[in-house]
Amino acid sequence: MRGLRLLLRAYFLLFLVLPAVAVLGATFSHLSAKLLTERVYLEALFRSLLIASLTTLLATLFGTACGVFVSRLILPGRNLWLILHTLPLFFVPYQFALAWSVLLPAGFSKLLFSPLGVVFVLTGCFYPLVFWAAVVALSSIPPEEEESALLVAPPREVFLRLTLRRIRPYVWGASLLIFLFAFSEVGVPTYLGVNVLPGEILTRFAAFYDLPGAMAASFPVVLLSLILFLAEKRVFSRLRFQERPAERVIVFRAEGWRRVSVVLFLASVAVLFLLVPVGVLIYEASDLKSLHLALSRGTESLLHSLLYALTAASLAAGWSLLSLHFLGRRERDLISWVTLLDFFLPSVVMAVGLIFLWGRLSAAVYGTALLLLAGLLARFSFLPYQGLSLAYERLDPSGIEAAQLSGAGELRVLARIVYPQLRRWFYLGLMLAFVFSMNELGLGAMLYPPGGEPLVVRLYTLSVNNPVGVSAALALLNSLGTLVLVTFFLRRGLARA
Repeated sequence: MRGLRLLLRAYFLLFLVLPAVAVLGATFSHLSAKLLTERVYLEALFRSLLIASLTTLLATLFGTACGVFVSRLILPGRNLWLILHTLPLFFVPYQFALAWSVLLPAGFSKLLFSPLGVVFVLTGCFYPLVFWAAVVALSSIPPEEEESALLVAPPREVFLRLTLRRIRPYVWGASLLIFLFAFSEVGVPTYLGVNVLPGEILTRFAAFYDLPGAMAASFPVVLLSLILFLAEKRVFSRLRFQERPAERVIVFRAEGWRRVSVVLFLASVAVLFLLVPVGVLIYEASDLKSLHLALSRGTESLLHSLLYALTAASLAAGWSLLSLHFLGRRERDLISWVTLLDFFLPSVVMAVGLIFLWGRLSAAVYGTALLLLAGLLARFSFLPYQGLSLAYERLDPSGIEAAQLSGAGELRVLARIVYPQLRRWFYLGLMLAFVFSMNELGLGAMLYPPGGEPLVVRLYTLSVNNPVGVSAALALLNSLGTLVLVTFFLRRGLARA
């Protein structure tokens, strides 16, 4: 087992510690006061902060309301509402910007091609994060608390004073993630013609090959990421997740016009942020010529995307499971915070840091698919590790101890006792890492090897010259490939061990 533990630690140092050190070291060493005071740079920074703030506010309001309504009200079609308010996560934000640019008439398109248009698109793509944070938080509240409170107070007061208070840390944590994602988003602002700070970083590197300038421009992004990381770390230390049987969850009744209003609200959000843009993409891609061109131009890129995402997700999930079982508590805690830090470093900044690092360490890695794989592992190892960590902490240790006392080896204990209990969480973490890797534009655009372009990058780079139908078909091809694999992961995770 010593060799396996060394291998796990090598993964941690190579793919998690070194990228974070490279990003932080390169950013602070290339700090430039002259660049930070340029007017264009300051305007881009202010615009990014404005977009991120408005997106976070709106996404938090929509996501919390939808999560509470679906979780705590008796409504028809609960599973359908869960699906409808989850699906936007499986689409690249750039796809919805493309759909709305086709749909809106000339008068409204001016509003779309502005910071408010960016906020609108990103709100629709990111509100499911808060939605699921609220759903998970509400399922984690001990029902005894609400049952006791309902004996002495009306449901409305119990909900406002107890329920909302208990879900606040979860919603706050999801809101921090949304702020970071919106602040570091590069695809939607670029397509809609809005100059933002991540776009400035990408331009300095991709257009002018100015690596020191790109690292200097990354300073506010890295500083903000560190602040959000510290805030999220504090939130994570307060989270306590405990699954509750569905019959033990307290629900509230909504009758008459209240019930109709809730259903209309849920339906309106789903139509506005999912059904309309997806419908536009399907309509534009329905032309046979567009489908043929998309398949001929995008099939190879789709295979590249699937290969990169599956490899990264499998390695991250496998390493997470093995690390939790074979490494000590202190090492696991350290891994938890380092993976969170890497996850909070925006993709454009991470890409520049990895180029800075591996361009000096190894020419065999620089310019190959290994560099993109290293970026995906650095950013998204957090997802399977955190999910498995929460589940691992709730395991009953008696079974593991009994097996060890009977002489069973560590690998046998992992395979026969630990993994069957963590199977669902293993595939959930694998699914999340896969989805994020498939839709990752920043790392893909800057790190893909020659001839190995991912589909999301092909869509981004060719949408200007492609007919709209071809771009829509490429967008749907990416989402279809993602959904097929996600369905497989869910079926595997929910299947009997």
